[in-house]
Amino acid sequence: MAINSTHTYFIISFNANCRDGVTFLNSNGNDEDWRWADQPGKRLVTPDQWKKIAYILGISEREQEVCQLLFDGITREEIAEQMDIKVRTVRHYLERLHTKLRVNNRVALVLRIVQVRDSLKDIPDSEFPEESQ
Repeated sequence: MAINSTHTYFIISFNANCRDGVTFLNSNGNDEDWRWADQPGKRLVTPDQWKKIAYILGISEREQEVCQLLFDGITREEIAEQMDIKVRTVRHYLERLHTKLRVNNRVALVLRIVQVRDSLKDIPDSEFPEESQ
């Protein structure tokens, strides 16, 4: 998604040094000008899209909140701190999300959300309840 000629890309990595396996980078088109994205989830998925994605996938508001924070590239510990819950609860939410989305890891979860986001353009707004629009 282009914002002021800057693109946000996500790089899938299984490197142990990566934050939970998903690294987000920005580039202005110059291959040498890569930098860490600041809150990339807000660039990749709009609030309106999140509501529609949650409706399509049948995820709760708290599960959606975990997804959004995950999209911002933060760790389980940071998610727990921001949501004022225990890390174990975050793990529980992630396990439920993995089951609901039929994925095995956070990288696949991110890809599934992006896939659903991309399919939204083919679904008319009339298909969503009023609160999802």
